[in-house]
Amino acid sequence: MQTSSLDFVIDQERAHNDEHVGVRFPIASAPVEGAERSMVHAERPVVRAQSAETRRQAIAEFENEFSDVPALVGNAEVLAQNQERALALVLLRQAMSEDSFHVSSLRRIYNLLPGGEWTLAERTAIAETLSTTTKLASDTLRLAKLEYEKGDLGRSLEMYFEAAAQIREEDQTVFEIYKDIGNIYVRQGDFDGAEEYYHKAFALNPDSDALHVNLGTLEIQRQEWGAARDRFRFALGLNERNDKAWVGLALAHYHLGDTELAFGNLEKAIDLAPGNRTAVLLLAGWAEKHNRTEEAINALENYLGEVSFDEDMSLALIQLFCREKNYFCAKFEIERTLLWNPTRPDLFELLKKIEDLEGAEAEPVFKKSGLAGEIFG
Repeated sequence: MQTSSLDFVIDQERAHNDEHVGVRFPIASAPVEGAERSMVHAERPVVRAQSAETRRQAIAEFENEFSDVPALVGNAEVLAQNQERALALVLLRQAMSEDSFHVSSLRRIYNLLPGGEWTLAERTAIAETLSTTTKLASDTLRLAKLEYEKGDLGRSLEMYFEAAAQIREEDQTVFEIYKDIGNIYVRQGDFDGAEEYYHKAFALNPDSDALHVNLGTLEIQRQEWGAARDRFRFALGLNERNDKAWVGLALAHYHLGDTELAFGNLEKAIDLAPGNRTAVLLLAGWAEKHNRTEEAINALENYLGEVSFDEDMSLALIQLFCREKNYFCAKFEIERTLLWNPTRPDLFELLKKIEDLEGAEAEPVFKKSGLAGEIFG
């Protein structure tokens, strides 16, 4: 799933059919040159020399008897259905190495296992092959989204424009393309370009709450907080469960000086989506100044309980524990973070200081560690 422009602002897919035709080597009888030649010699078969191309065809047919890409993919599907994902992945990678242009198999390969089972490079390679082979908009669009995920905004933009050119009728797919192009322009700092494509999308679907969130984000970039507030309110009028709209509204209200309403908006966003990283991190950033530390700690703990590891969020939690002089929990979170990333000497230093100075104030400890500036800039 593509990262939304709001998250960025705050956090700054050759078809061919295999026909197995057996290659037969012609055999001829030797000519009889006289009565003196024996019948045995006359009936001896002579193998005629074949062309290099015929030999290559014969070798390929032989190899096909032992290498059937659709069969490999089919077996992988059975394995995956029985939760043998690692074995399925081995067969799928073998199938790709056997024939990387077998379109129907590539589609099955791409869709069979969740994205997390493949590296981003592998998923992009499959999508690139599908896009260049089929010339279908759906395959080009898949590649555009993966290039965006990789962070190659220029290549992603190129693929989005190519996908749009492959579609003859303006429909929901074109709407999504225009919206995503606008998001890229926001990330590139081209706000006029973003506005142009957001309005192209708006002309196709003016009732998209997601689009109004993006338009609100554009106003945030321009620091037009009142206009941003109005965009986010409109989005919520279309879909009151849009957690990103609640986050944007919170940010707008905060900068307009309505702090209590801003915290209420953030609370609504986190209630709807406890895994909304932007909302939780924003709450953590505002917590100390506005005496909301306990609320932020609860949100951070709930978030970290649902993800395997998020170093920035763990650091934010450590800081809040220290602010509250909850050194036991701070040490526990430091040790948990070090298990995931043992290459942080500053965390070892902080851990030692907390162990030595559990009765001291958290403020000087954290300042000496240098972590506060790293977390919140």
